Amino acid sequence: MGRVQFISDVRNPIWVTKHIPLLYGCYFPAGTTLAGRTVLITGASPGGIGYAAALQFLQLKVAKLIITARDISRGEKAKQFLLAHPSLKGSSDPPSIDVMTLDLTSFASVRQFADSVKKKHDHLDNVLLNAGMNIPEWEITKDGHEANIQTNYISNAFLSLLLLPLLRSNKAEHPAYLTIVGSQMEKRAPLAKKANLDDVRKPLTYFQDKKSASFLRYADTKLLVSMFIRQLAQHIGPDSCVIVDVMCPGMVVPTGLEGNMSFIIRWLTYLMKSFIGRPLVEAGRSVVFASATVKTQAHGQFVADNVIKPITPFALTEKGKVLESSLWRDTLELLKAEVPGWTDDSITHS
Repeated sequence: MGRVQFISDVRNPIWVTKHIPLLYGCYFPAGTTLAGRTVLITGASPGGIGYAAALQFLQLKVAKLIITARDISRGEKAKQFLLAHPSLKGSSDPPSIDVMTLDLTSFASVRQFADSVKKKHDHLDNVLLNAGMNIPEWEITKDGHEANIQTNYISNAFLSLLLLPLLRSNKAEHPAYLTIVGSQMEKRAPLAKKANLDDVRKPLTYFQDKKSASFLRYADTKLLVSMFIRQLAQHIGPDSCVIVDVMCPGMVVPTGLEGNMSFIIRWLTYLMKSFIGRPLVEAGRSVVFASATVKTQAHGQFVADNVIKPITPFALTEKGKVLESSLWRDTLELLKAEVPGWTDDSITHS
């Protein structure tokens, strides 16, 4: 009985916020609602953070939810599970859930997805770019980029810029939100030590070279995401109707991201996360906090444990500053090449 009571207490949001706020997430005050909003979440297959966030959004009464998966059948399964959840059953106004295919290892898929969203929706209130990968092997996509870099950074940067006009079309009193899921692992990014000044002046070229290969390439990708979001926030300005940020959900119980690791590393990671990782429900709640309810001071910032975190020290060095400005330039040039007709005017204009 004692153990059951302890677990019950741990699941109580007031108890956990008071006693172990870093292990568990936040909770929303009574009456919090996102009614009427249209929300897009990438990577929402069952058992992952995106799925947990989708459930949180639905419980907060969003009107329309768009979820993606590489495999449409997994996306449809996620939709079925969401609509069957006890907290949503019996609703007099059931939510609309649209399932779409998206493969971030393919620029063609990214273009098609963005075009489809624009045709189906005249605005978006919240965009949560959660989909990602972590594969240790060196792998080049059909587009010629290292797979982790294209999936976690380039394609998410493309989606951010391609969907920005829809976020700007939001006419509600509340701001629109664009959030990319990051990681505090960015502080361990190997490029900080491996790359020289010439490398960081051409970062996307550097990552096409196998000399950039590292077991911690995932950390590199998340550092690039944070740098991109800072640049995006600066270019769209502090008075924008769109808040952009990066958020880290913390160490979470196994979600499948560990599946591509070696057997030993995978199981060590699995055991560690199983014992001390945040439950998915808490991770999802933290994600929604950062992607729907934070205030304007989070614009361009890194949010973790429900607070704004300091910039990674490397980003403040000479090499880090060169990397950030070069990354922004190269990303825009690549997007112009991959999406004919796109111009950077859409960043600073409605």
